[in-house]
Amino acid sequence: MILALPVTTVIAQAAPSATPSAAATTAADAAVAVRAKDWLHMIQAGKIDRSQLDAKMNAALTDSLLAQVSAQIAPLGDPTSFTLDNKSTANSYTVYVYKVVFPAITLFESFALDPDGKIAGLLLKPQQ
Repeated sequence: MILALPVTTVIAQAAPSATPSAAATTAADAAVAVRAKDWLHMIQAGKIDRSQLDAKMNAALTDSLLAQVSAQIAPLGDPTSFTLDNKSTANSYTVYVYKVVFPAITLFESFALDPDGKIAGLLLKPQQ
């Protein structure tokens, strides 16, 4: 089962940093977590807000690919846990990695934002 969405090179270039402590989480990080969780639900539903994507991500996330990924993750239902696992920067992009626990599987969602707050990368992959 492939759960990966195509990503811009931002994700591939992002080097992991130390896991942030709970105290290091800012209000801005909390807002991004809400947004990343909302995007997971949008992907599950197969209905996304393309105005939030940068141009490259918008082109990469075709309707066909969205339908394919939605069909794979919609049956998982709501996650039982959604927590920040890692936050790093690559060039001017900020990459958040969330550990998403479902009853049947654990996924990692990488959610990359450009300096304007547009989504520049998305990646869903199973825990290994």
